[in-house]
Amino acid sequence: MIDIYKDDLYKLCLKLTNNKIDADDLFQDTWLKIYNNFYKLDEQKSIKNWIYTVCINTYKDVYSKKKRWLNIITDFFNFKSKDEIMEQQSVDIDETQTII
Repeated sequence: MIDIYKDDLYKLCLKLTNNKIDADDLFQDTWLKIYNNFYKLDEQKSIKNWIYTVCINTYKDVYSKKKRWLNIITDFFNFKSKDEIMEQQSVDIDETQTII
């Protein structure tokens, strides 16, 4: 089964991620989920569609969370300038020394 669908699935992974490294991870995660959930496959439906669905859902689950965290981190650092961050760290160090 892997030999039959691997090329098409990898192309889908590349289209979704636009990145070879992330596509490799998505490809592997998809095959792991397929292997672990093969018993859920409905024999009346297309295997290829099921594999694509697993891949797309895996992408949504894993890579959407990754992108969301990246946006949060980017927003945080865009909100504060380097000087503000350095000043905050300095204040934190001074407060720690005062407590000690």
